[in-house]
Amino acid sequence: IPTYSKTSFRGRKAFGCSMGKINKFAKINNFLNNFECVLLKDYCRIFHRLNQNQFDYENDQNLDTYVYGDPIMESLLINKKKDVEKELGFEIFPTFSSWKMHTLNSNMSFKKHKDSCEISVMINLGNDGTAWPLKFENQEHNLNVGDALIFLPKNFYYDREEFKGDWYAQTFLHYVKKNGDYKNLIMDNRKYWGMQK
Repeated sequence: IPTYSKTSFRGRKAFGCSMGKINKFAKINNFLNNFECVLLKDYCRIFHRLNQNQFDYENDQNLDTYVYGDPIMESLLINKKKDVEKELGFEIFPTFSSWKMHTLNSNMSFKKHKDSCEISVMINLGNDGTAWPLKFENQEHNLNVGDALIFLPKNFYYDREEFKGDWYAQTFLHYVKKNGDYKNLIMDNRKYWGMQK
């Protein structure tokens, strides 16, 4: 699968990091370029408007669209792997992707992550302009459209207040260490990319 153009990390803001090795998390400005942002934002908005059966019933009753293993996000997961490896300083395997269209009063509290989420990348794909800061390390941090947060869920706790805007599209890309304890979870134990579980 061909890779996307390389993204500049001049806007990188690292926290708990040393020479590219992430202990807790790192914020990456402009992780997605403008074309990627527009493409994925429009895709999510169209999908959400037409969606009739893929909702996040586990976390709220908002009828917020939630999709596991969407082919377009799986492609992003695969093609951003090398960029994530540059930040981590070690090789990784992709496991799965998911995305959600948050709407008014949506919540996003921290929950226990699966072993296949050993390394996670949270990306703001687009929104209605309403700020929705993440709370961690006793501070608030905003992700602008195209920004990403790379973090190790087992070493990192975050929270968010209920969303007070109209819409906010966000994706998660998940990976495991190539030589780690969960390397057998590549593709989240699925046969093909884009398969549901």
